[in-house]
Amino acid sequence: VLSNLISNAVKYSEPNSVISIDIKNDWLCVANVTHSEVDLKPLMDIKFDLNKEDSHGLGLYIIKTLLKNYGIDYAAENNERTFVFKIKL
Repeated sequence: VLSNLISNAVKYSEPNSVISIDIKNDWLCVANVTHSEVDLKPLMDIKFDLNKEDSHGLGLYIIKTLLKNYGIDYAAENNERTFVFKIKL
């Protein structure tokens, strides 16, 4: 799950931007600056890809499904152009 989150963060971040991975209040947070503000609803659906190329569109869908199946809380936030995916520890 973490590998997939980091891979997505690298793929969809602005060039030369910082990807942060830290723990805040019992949540593992992976944050990155995106090319533009992202609509979160379709982002976690199967076959959704911001770039529409070189992707299977399964990244966040797989993460969401695995976390749901294991009963692990998660959240996605988009503040202007910063996308944050959080996993409850």
